[in-house]
Amino acid sequence: MKNGFIIFDSSAKKFILEVFGKTIDNENFIIDSNTRERVLSINGEELTLDDFAGIGKGSLLFIKKDLPSIVELTDRLTKNM
Repeated sequence: MKNGFIIFDSSAKKFILEVFGKTIDNENFIIDSNTRERVLSINGEELTLDDFAGIGKGSLLFIKKDLPSIVELTDRLTKNM
């Protein structure tokens, strides 16, 4: 672990989600295991397993692996420094 990040490859995605009480629905969207509601990314978009990049430290802020999401995360992190 470096600088508060845990790096994992795509084969660990389902395990990571399971640890946080999430699973995948039949359309490949990440959902809450209890409520069955779809998880939203930082940008408020429903998030598929393929687009899942990680979870923000100290939160359940799900990060999509696209440039706008990474920029949003960077903005949030630099504001807290």
